[in-house]
Amino acid sequence: MESRWYTTRRSADQVATMLERWFAAQGMQAQNLPGPGRGRVVQARERQALKGALGLARALTVTVTADGPERLRLELGHASWVDKAVVGGVAWLWLWPLAIPAAWGAWQQARLPEQILQAVERYLAGEEDGSPAGPETCPGCGAALTGGARYCPECGAAVPGRG
Repeated sequence: MESRWYTTRRSADQVATMLERWFAAQGMQAQNLPGPGRGRVVQARERQALKGALGLARALTVTVTADGPERLRLELGHASWVDKAVVGGVAWLWLWPLAIPAAWGAWQQARLPEQILQAVERYLAGEEDGSPAGPETCPGCGAALTGGARYCPECGAAVPGRG
C-alpha cells in the first residue's frame, strides 16, 4: 500500500468526489463510501467482464483521510493481481498468445497509482478537476469536448492525451 500526505484546504469529501469523477472519465466503475474517521474510501474497477477474463482489468481502492487541520492522507491499495497471474500462467502453458493481454493488464495496473496521484496533485494545485489534459475541441471534426471525455461525442474519434 502506498501513502502520500498533502497540505491543502480541500476536504477528504472533495478529493474523494474528484477521484470518483476521474475514475468515471477513465471508463471505470467507482463508488465513494464513508471511510475511517472523517475520511472517504473510493473503490474503482473496470466495467467490462471481458477485460477481467483476459487479465486486462484494473482496480484500486483509495482511502482519503483528514490527518489534522489542512492535511490529507491518501492511501492507495492495489487490486489483486491474481487474475493476471492466472491468465498469464495458463497462457504460457497452452495458449501463449494470451500472455500478451495479461502482461498488458499488469502494466496498466502498475501505472494506475501514479496516474491517480498526478490527478490528485493537479486538483490540489487548483487545476480544474484533475482530469487528464487534452484538447478542448475534437481534432477530427472540431466539436466541443466536455471535461475528461475520451471520445468525441459527435464523430467518436479518440481524444489524444485522454486515455
